Amino acid sequence: MDREDQRRYLVVGSVILEVVTPLFQQKIENDFTTDPTKQDDLVRVEHRPLDESLCKKYFTFLLDLHQQLEEIMSTMQSVHSSIQVVSSSIGELNSSVQTAFHRTDTAVQGMHTRVQEMGNSIQGIETSVQQTRFLKELLHKGFTCEYGRQIIIPICNDERRKHRKQLGQNIFYFHQQLNLQLLFNNDKEIWISDVKMMDDGRLVFCLPFERRILICKTDGSQRDSIYVHRRSCNVTAVNNSVVAVTVPSFTEGDLIDRIEMFDINTKHKLKSISVTGMVSYYGITILNNKFVVGGVGKLLIVDHETGETIQTIETGCRLNNLYASGDKIFFTDVFSGNLNKTLNWYNYIDKTLYTKTLSSSSTSITSLQDGSLYVFCQNGSIYHISNDLKHKKKVKIDNIEVLKGYSFGSYNTEQNKMVVLNGNNLSIFHKK
Repeated sequence: MDREDQRRYLVVGSVILEVVTPLFQQKIENDFTTDPTKQDDLVRVEHRPLDESLCKKYFTFLLDLHQQLEEIMSTMQSVHSSIQVVSSSIGELNSSVQTAFHRTDTAVQGMHTRVQEMGNSIQGIETSVQQTRFLKELLHKGFTCEYGRQIIIPICNDERRKHRKQLGQNIFYFHQQLNLQLLFNNDKEIWISDVKMMDDGRLVFCLPFERRILICKTDGSQRDSIYVHRRSCNVTAVNNSVVAVTVPSFTEGDLIDRIEMFDINTKHKLKSISVTGMVSYYGITILNNKFVVGGVGKLLIVDHETGETIQTIETGCRLNNLYASGDKIFFTDVFSGNLNKTLNWYNYIDKTLYTKTLSSSSTSITSLQDGSLYVFCQNGSIYHISNDLKHKKKVKIDNIEVLKGYSFGSYNTEQNKMVVLNGNNLSIFHKK
């Protein structure tokens, strides 16, 4: 999807929400009052993956909405025609009495204004119908699961849902913990460079010194390994079954680092992409269905289908802990180390770099459904940052405000769970 399609998509989504939200808001509030458990059901429905079944449901809903809007437009056009007849009669009456009744003339002019406003409303409904047709076309393009959520979640989040939880409130509770040494059957210390939770709940670990990625369930069962030719550094989920890892150059003569894509179900390598200027351990994330990786002083946007680097963004620093959310790319500066207490981000819309001061350099960044951020720092503190990035507050996870030692956190919107790597323990928290 190109930038123009995205812009039109967001415009259409905004218009549809303005039309549909008043129709369903009262019903949803009544349901929540009579049965609070429906709120959890609604959250699960909102954030389920955009698979074929859900696409069909959206498509059916849009067809129904389209038909209803056309019926409303037809009715309003008929009303508009009648109003024009009345307006014409009022105009004649206005001409005959304006010399005698000045106040009546003022009232009639007000009625003319209201008639014009109704005409503008009818034109707005007609525009909504036309844009709904375009929205239906977009649903045929087949988004990946992760990309679909990036598009749909920001559109569907209204202000009430965004501010349902106060900033910094303890909203995670402990679910379970895995001892990594027992999980990997190894008495030695295990170095895990990255871990992500897939939409089906499976965990994917990067084990660089063992040159493999490990996949298992959250209880440590059903373990599978995929061997990587070189040390895997960072991992990101492309969709429900495909992951991408960054690896350094294959040989001393080959100085180009790579992105390798694997199917974790079949354990087959799907593709290897050489990215000139990429540094494998700087991180990898996904924005607008494209890979984002780091280089020396720059961000690189890579098309995973063609392998082409389609954009280079100059930042002036070495990037680490890459994370994309909405239209922003977040990162830290590895040049500064512990001295750098700023969270950096690049806004993809206004093409500008921004920073925000924290208590320590960040070690990982992740976002919740409402677009707010959880930032883990080297001093063990955790910050909850508002979705507009204007406010921050230290937050507790399971009533713990500061973690001991290096920690890494990643949230999965589909599972509604946060994985936190701290030392040799991997803790899993469930969001209330």
